[in-house]
Amino acid sequence: MLQLAAERACGAHPLGMPVEHTRRARSLLGPQALLAVTQLVVLDSSRARTAELARAHAAAALPNRLALLRDLGPAGPRTSLLINPDPGTG
Repeated sequence: MLQLAAERACGAHPLGMPVEHTRRARSLLGPQALLAVTQLVVLDSSRARTAELARAHAAAALPNRLALLRDLGPAGPRTSLLINPDPGTG
């Protein structure tokens, strides 16, 4: 999709992807294209509750993002929680 945006649009508007994706998008789009990144944020006083809410939202609203996240390569600490919320399960 980013390649199509690079060829036929003035930019792209990715939603809820990690920084690694933003870097890739910028390199594909070039320095002059608009890159309007939307980041999702969950605020709660409990770290566990925040992670639970973020995973639930990602699972419900962004199911197609799983493949994109996996394509970014080895997951960092933030991305890995969305891909595999229970690291003990592999």
